[in-house]
Amino acid sequence: MINNWNLENLLLILTIAAVVGGGVVGGLLRYTYLSDDTQMLIKFPGEILMRMLKMLIVPLIVSSLIAGLAQLDAKVIN
Repeated sequence: MINNWNLENLLLILTIAAVVGGGVVGGLLRYTYLSDDTQMLIKFPGEILMRMLKMLIVPLIVSSLIAGLAQLDAKVIN
């Protein structure tokens, strides 16, 4: 019974484990001295992710506004 549940929810279990593991590793790295090059290598993937998310914000807002305006009834505006 439990083994079947684990197989069905394996992605959820692995995601939660990765979040907890990342928090632990991040907390431990906070108290260690890292060189500037090592810090740059650790920060690089996060910086790329944040820049990609910032690039997506404006097109998503504009497309949602256009889709919302297209669904309005023209007779209501008059």
